[in-house]
Amino acid sequence: MQGFPSSSRFSHIGRLASTGLVWLWLAGTAQAASHPPMRPLPTGVPGELPAGPTRFVDGLRGDDAGPGSADKPWRSIAHGVAMLQDGETLVIRAGVYYETVRIARQGTAEHPVTLMAHPGEVVVIDAGYREFFAAPSTAWEPVAADAGVNGEFQSIRSYPELAAPPAPTRPVWGSDAYSEQVRVLGNFGDSLVPLHGYHAVTDLRSDNSYWNLAGKLEVDHGLYCGPGLWFDPETHRIHVRLAHTPTDWLGADEYRGVTDPRTVPLVVSGAGTPLTIDQSQHVRIRNIVLRGSRSHTLTLTRSRNVELDGVAIYGGCPGMFVRGVHGLRMTHCALRGVAAPWSSRAAHKYRGISPYLFVADSDNRDFEIAWCELTDGHDGAVIGAVDNLSFHHNLVENFNDDGLYLTIERPGGRNGLIAQNRIARCLSSFAFAGDGARQEGSEIHITRNVLDLRQPIFK
Repeated sequence: MQGFPSSSRFSHIGRLASTGLVWLWLAGTAQAASHPPMRPLPTGVPGELPAGPTRFVDGLRGDDAGPGSADKPWRSIAHGVAMLQDGETLVIRAGVYYETVRIARQGTAEHPVTLMAHPGEVVVIDAGYREFFAAPSTAWEPVAADAGVNGEFQSIRSYPELAAPPAPTRPVWGSDAYSEQVRVLGNFGDSLVPLHGYHAVTDLRSDNSYWNLAGKLEVDHGLYCGPGLWFDPETHRIHVRLAHTPTDWLGADEYRGVTDPRTVPLVVSGAGTPLTIDQSQHVRIRNIVLRGSRSHTLTLTRSRNVELDGVAIYGGCPGMFVRGVHGLRMTHCALRGVAAPWSSRAAHKYRGISPYLFVADSDNRDFEIAWCELTDGHDGAVIGAVDNLSFHHNLVENFNDDGLYLTIERPGGRNGLIAQNRIARCLSSFAFAGDGARQEGSEIHITRNVLDLRQPIFK
């Protein structure tokens, strides 16, 4: 059975390089100040510029008042998308773009709309807050000793927009009691290891690591769940604590990195969505990294014939949300969840946020998801309500609850195929939520997969 995703973190480079997505293991070139990366990190994909008409964006030297040519590029991706004509490709030069990009375009099969990173360069669209990544030394200040604990910092400025409840158009997909109360998520910027999203400040400030609580949800007695973030609804400031995990149970997976957030870049994510594709058809996204959302990292709705190739998605609740899409092809993509090496199922479900990674809601059909990696979260992919689904040659790994949901009280799920995937380190490989109502007559064929139970989850 050839073609399965490998179990080795290091061997992804050779496999994915031949299929169009190349990754770099950061520890091979630089030492992370936080924690070694859990997965290979994105790097530029070599290749050539497309032969057809192209426009360009360059966040460093561009000007949105210009023509968008190679020598006079636009500055922002959002402006480039608005100016792009059908059949043109928007080539984006390297950089982190702090934007929320929306695509609502009607391309054709002969003249699609394409967004891609410049060959050999890494392009990141980040809907979070620039200052914590670009200038952390001036973004944080210590919390006063009589107001917090040692090692606790707060943002210098306030973020009142985070106090707003989640927007109805961006529904929170989490399976715990507090998902909507966690208003900020994030990652270490040097390794993209997730930060815990705290809903209770007693947990952020605790040095207790034992489940000696009166109840799973009570917060009088705190439980420290690792480096993380908390939003103060009264002051509208973001708090962070990067204290070491206080046990030795996990060996090398314990957090032992820097504890001062002023010395390390952080990805701090609010309610923005990096990329939204809505009411579009014949759109292609290639080799772009999406991050910086406590909401949906990628929203895809009411669209036809969308292709994602080499797209890396980090975090979100969920990381990718799909509704009303007919014709989706995902290849060589990586979806990374919010679970750090020290994250447990209970820490997500009862002391923070427990998001799904990928959600296909209602009215979806004709999906192919192949040669992708879905990893490192609480719950994995909700795929059971897609008509005509082909889910093959993927890696589904390290979910401390459920890997693939085959029922979740949504209509659909006719003629599905799950074949030749490797599913590893999941509390359950296949999950069935609800009683299957609205999915009567669904058929999902599961064949020639490897269910790899050799390694445990942190429970």
